[in-house]
Amino acid sequence: MSADECNDRAGLTDPDVPSWQKGYQGDLLTPAGWAGLAKARLQSFRSRLCLAELSGSLGDLGTLIPLLAACSKVGSVRLGPGLLWMGIFNVVSALQWDIPVPVQPMKSIAAVAISDGMSPEVFAASGILAGGIVMLLGVTRLIDVANALVPKCIVAGMQVGLGTKMAATGCGYWTTVDWFDLNGKLTALLVFAAGTAMLVRTKLPSALIVFCVGVVLAAIDMHKNGAKLVFEGLELPVIVPSGKEWSDGFIKGTLPQLPLTTLNSVVSVCALSVDLFRSAEEGGKGISRVSVASSVGILNLVGCWFGGMPSCHGAGGLAGQYKFGARGGCAILMLGLAKIALALIFGQGVDTVVQYYPTVVLGVLVVFAGVELASVGIRSIARSPKLEEDLLPCFVTAAAYIGTKNMALGFCAGFIVATVQRAGVVPLPRLRPDGHLPISVNSNASTGGNSKGERSSAEQASSGAAATASAATGSAAATGAAAAATTTTGAASGADISL
Repeated sequence: MSADECNDRAGLTDPDVPSWQKGYQGDLLTPAGWAGLAKARLQSFRSRLCLAELSGSLGDLGTLIPLLAACSKVGSVRLGPGLLWMGIFNVVSALQWDIPVPVQPMKSIAAVAISDGMSPEVFAASGILAGGIVMLLGVTRLIDVANALVPKCIVAGMQVGLGTKMAATGCGYWTTVDWFDLNGKLTALLVFAAGTAMLVRTKLPSALIVFCVGVVLAAIDMHKNGAKLVFEGLELPVIVPSGKEWSDGFIKGTLPQLPLTTLNSVVSVCALSVDLFRSAEEGGKGISRVSVASSVGILNLVGCWFGGMPSCHGAGGLAGQYKFGARGGCAILMLGLAKIALALIFGQGVDTVVQYYPTVVLGVLVVFAGVELASVGIRSIARSPKLEEDLLPCFVTAAAYIGTKNMALGFCAGFIVATVQRAGVVPLPRLRPDGHLPISVNSNASTGGNSKGERSSAEQASSGAAATASAATGSAAATGAAAAATTTTGAASGADISL
C-alpha cells in the first residue's frame, strides 16, 4: 500500500500537500502493514531519485568530513570501519523515516579526541555510554526532565569551549610546518582563503571541495615517497574497553556529549522534522523522540564495538540537507550506499591515504568545524531572554574546560555559577556620600527580615520618650528627647536613616 493510498483510506489526503510530506499510515502490527511500508518506501525512493536529492545528500558533509578525518588522523578511529558503519546507519535511517535525517559524528566526543587525544577504547566507551544513556532516557520518556535540569547557558558554554579549543587545535598545525613545502604554511593560507570564499560567497559544498584538494595533495605526496594505494579487504576491529577506559570515556566524552545529544539530536531534530514534514497525527512524516533516542542508542551500542564512530542525528544536518534539496530518504540512502562502497572497495587502503593527508588542509577543516560548533553555542546564548545573566555561566564553563582540559570541571564550574545566580542574592547596600550605610524606611532588603521589627520597636520607644519629655519639661525638652530617641533608633538598627 502506497503512502497516498493509505492517506486516502485514512481521509488525510490533501491536494495542496506535496507527496514527500505524506507519511505512511498503515498498521505495522500486521505482516500486510510491513509489506505496505516496504512498497511505500520503494515508491518514494523511485519518485525522489533526482539531482535535488543528490545535492541534498551533500548538505551535511561539512560536519562529517572534518571530524571523521581528524579523528582518524589522531588514531581514535579508523577511516574504513567508521565510513562503513555510518553508511549502514544512513541506509537504516532512510528506510525507517524516509526523510533526510543525517547520521553525524558526536561533535563533543570528536572535539575532545581531536584536541586532547583519545585511544580507540576510550573513544568507543564514550559512544557506547552516551548511546545507552540517551536510549534509556528516550524509552522511559525522561529526556525532557533531563533537559530541564541542565541550564541552556551551560550547554552553550560547552559548545563554545569545545568549538574554540578544536579551532585552536586546527590552527596549531601551522607551527609544525615550513612555508613552501607541499604540506606548508603557504598551502594552508591558500586553502583557507579559498574555503572561506566558498563558504561565505557560494552555496558550493566547501568542506567536500577542500577535502578533495587534500586528497589530491596526499596522492602527490604518496607518489613522491613511493607509497602505493593498495586495495585490501576491510577488517573490522573488536574494541573492548577496560575499567579505567570506561571511566575516562564517561568523564571526557560522554558527560559533555549528553546534554548536546538530548537537546540537538533528539528534541530539536524532532521539532524540526514536524516543522518541515508535518506531524504524524496530520498524516506527515514528523518523527518521535522515542524513535530518535532509540536510534541513537542502537547506532552506538552496535557500531562502536566494531570500529564505528560515536554517532547521532542532528537538527543542523537535517536543515542543511533540506536546504540543498533533499526531501525524502532517497538522499540519505544514496549517501549511505556511497559510504559503504568506499569502505568496501578501498578497505584498509584508506588508512594509507590518512597517513599522507596534509595536516595543514586538515587544520583548515578542523578550524571550520570548530567555529561552526562554537557558533551554535553563541547563537543559542544570543536568543536567551536573560542574556546578561546567562553570559557569565556560559563563559565560565568554556574557560574552565579550555584551561583544565576537563569538561567535568568546566560543567561543575558553570553549574555552580548558574545555581548561585538563580538562587537569588540579597543586594549589598550602597554607601552615602558621607560614608554611612543608607537604610530605606520603606524596605527591609538591605538590613534583613528583623530590621523592620527592630525599627518599629525603636520608633515606638522614641515616640513614647518624646511624649514623656514633652509633658515633663515642655516643648524644648521634648525636642531634645526626640532627637536623642532618633539617635537611639539609628543605634538600634545599626545605621543612620536616610531621608
